[in-house]
Amino acid sequence: MTSWALVIDDDSDNRELLTEVLESAGHRVVSCGSGAEAEAIVEVRGKPAVVLSDVRLPDIHGPALVAQMRARPGCADMPAIFVTGVNAEGLGGLTDPVLVKPIDLEVLTGLVSRHLVRLP
Repeated sequence: MTSWALVIDDDSDNRELLTEVLESAGHRVVSCGSGAEAEAIVEVRGKPAVVLSDVRLPDIHGPALVAQMRARPGCADMPAIFVTGVNAEGLGGLTDPVLVKPIDLEVLTGLVSRHLVRLP
């Protein structure tokens, strides 16, 4: 199966920017704006190589969504990166990387590239 990233952000401008940055780095990306959409995508496509999720989604807290996804068979080791516009200190207990907006795009690309195969 092809390696791909799932980008989840309810702000369409942020979602488009993140998708464009990752695609320009040679990665396949599927994006959506809510937890429900993300769950439906994973149901159809299977486990993404990495999830890039906003912390505050309209229907669920990003870390709770990732926890639900990781509870699926075969998804326990699914890497995730969270992005937030608020202070990351309030997200204690997360073991996944948290990037505070505005995001350093080189750092983002480096983190995501660890988990994805580039397109030929």
